Amino acid sequence: MSASNSIRILTPFPAPGVPGAPYFNGANITLFLDRFKLLGENYYINDSDLVKKLPDYCEPEIREEIRTLAGYDQQDWSQIRKQLRERFYKNDIYQQMYSKSFLEAFKDQPRTMEEDIEAYCSMFRSVSANLVERDMLDNHTRCCWFLLGLPKKMRSKFMEKYDIDPEDPSTLNFEELYTAAVKKAKRTEFERSLTKAMGESALRELNRRKESPMRSDAVIVRADGTFSSRQQPEPAEKSKSKTVPNAVIQSQLDDLSSKAEILQLNISSLSESLE
Repeated sequence: MSASNSIRILTPFPAPGVPGAPYFNGANITLFLDRFKLLGENYYINDSDLVKKLPDYCEPEIREEIRTLAGYDQQDWSQIRKQLRERFYKNDIYQQMYSKSFLEAFKDQPRTMEEDIEAYCSMFRSVSANLVERDMLDNHTRCCWFLLGLPKKMRSKFMEKYDIDPEDPSTLNFEELYTAAVKKAKRTEFERSLTKAMGESALRELNRRKESPMRSDAVIVRADGTFSSRQQPEPAEKSKSKTVPNAVIQSQLDDLSSKAEILQLNISSLSESLE
């Protein structure tokens, strides 16, 4: 056997109903067809034979309907795929999500900087790119809708920074806006995490210092069983030695609080300067 020859071991195509075999019950036709097609490629099944097998992997009612389609008679995979996606469009999550109506509703949802803006950017980009590829969305509408879906403050800053005129398509570049929005979202999330970590650290330190032993006055019990609120006189030097640590602790607490406020201001100033 020459070195150029290769041996290919073929295994049987999964039978209907066996574990792992695709099965269509009327929902998510795109996912089913894509999975069925991939399975056929893995088992070296050509498109014509794949069309013949298709009805056996569906519910009985759907099975009979498929056999009446022109794509099945002609054993044309592309045609039958198109026909089935049109027929079961309403119950197909993929087609519902990758639609212009979904994208419009998605960008209309109100958002603030406290939300996951990066997730919004990624979802919008994926859906809109699919619509652009299918000639269902132009670049001007894509950019305008993307901006409208951003928090108001972010949208205003972008329009000013990039000198955007909604009426002039030449001022709109989706990839530029997308990159800037993701960068801003990541920076905001980092600032939020840093502030939270700083606040938790400062709070732990304050609690630790507050729990430090403090001076307590002695309680006097008279012979008749009543309590005296009068404090026992203490030597001046001893009293002074006890009050000094309290003053130092209070000074340290004030200093720590002041530093925390300064750090917070510095973080906010840095964020503004980077925008």
